Amino acid sequence: MELHYKINSQKIKELKLAFNQLELKAKFESKPKILKDGILYTLSKAGFIMYDNKFLKKILEIKFKPTIIPFSAILLDNNDLVFACFIYDKDDLNNKYVLLIYRLKEKQYYLFQEIKEGGFGYLSRFGKRGFCANTINKIEYKVDYLKSISGNKFICVSNYGIKIYSLNGNNEYSLVLLNKHLNDIKIIYELNNNKFIFCTLKDTFMWDNTVLMELIELNKITKEELDDKLKNLEKYGYHLNTRNSGCYNFRIENEERKKIYKSQILKLIESLKLTCSFKEIIKYIENGRNLNSSNYIILKKKYFIVMINNNIFIINLIDSKFLKKYKILIDAINDGKDSLFIYDFMEIQKWNNSEDNEFVLFIDKNVILFELNDDEIDTINLKILCYSYFPNIADNQIFQKLSEKHNKFYSYDKNSSHIISIY
Repeated sequence: MELHYKINSQKIKELKLAFNQLELKAKFESKPKILKDGILYTLSKAGFIMYDNKFLKKILEIKFKPTIIPFSAILLDNNDLVFACFIYDKDDLNNKYVLLIYRLKEKQYYLFQEIKEGGFGYLSRFGKRGFCANTINKIEYKVDYLKSISGNKFICVSNYGIKIYSLNGNNEYSLVLLNKHLNDIKIIYELNNNKFIFCTLKDTFMWDNTVLMELIELNKITKEELDDKLKNLEKYGYHLNTRNSGCYNFRIENEERKKIYKSQILKLIESLKLTCSFKEIIKYIENGRNLNSSNYIILKKKYFIVMINNNIFIINLIDSKFLKKYKILIDAINDGKDSLFIYDFMEIQKWNNSEDNEFVLFIDKNVILFELNDDEIDTINLKILCYSYFPNIADNQIFQKLSEKHNKFYSYDKNSSHIISIY
């Protein structure tokens, strides 16, 4: 009790004030998400809708062509809206994705730029398929999501790696970085303009499921690196192989097409300004369980805390070193015996306070408030300040922070995400 608990009656009042009563319940046309601090939006075939954060009224709506299906949206510092969309073009099957950039002018958004987004620029990757894995097919390029970063730049995350787009001299967006990476990047946190933390989860059919956390540092690309990219792309580029080539590597034979691809490769190489290096922080393997990532929080501008399954990982942002891992177990009665129960999915969210050292953990209808304590030699420990059960919280709820500045949250049902409750 002395090691892990520091019960504070005032904190219990804070929790009850926040979660005992709903402020608002609202139904949306599709699953609502947070665009930026307190700004809710929905994205579907019907289009993009932005809502105000007080009365949840529509403040912006953008419609897309019937052949375009948007699936990721970001808002940059200059108020540019960027959408990643799936697109079907029967004349260009190698480019199934497009980035649409909308710019604000005289209080109205208009389509400013379109960027074809595909595997061009990567080396082809192949994977085994079929019964007994005796067939080899090219892995088709797939865009996962967009992530906004500082300086009006954004990251495009795919199953092949990462791309960074930035404004050029014409005030348009162009590709400045293209690097391969493992797929399934779940979390990207920007430390500064040149450093990021990536959290990647690799599920491998219930065995050797791996949590990989890395420090990514951007560097100016050298001529030698550009020459090396060009050489490899001319031999093993994504465009040199058919979509499903089986065990064969079909090269492009048409001389005219070769010239076109050559010019496109040179244009891509000339646009690249950056590359990146990767340094492993944590590699954690958990056998026999699927990996579920909840969220990450930053405390004291120093500690990066992420929740994966029932594990809390704490990293020092100053030197990017792993500090500690906590495992959350629940005391339960199973078949009449006192047991420790492992809950698969727990959510972590920051709890704003003057010391900037608290966070809440959501486990079904239970809310637990933690405090992080540290000393001069970076010895850290977590203490439970209070915990409470809220029967008014509906079943199967997932909680998200509505505002970074205030302790306001919204929840939605795992099975019916169109309806949200605001606390």
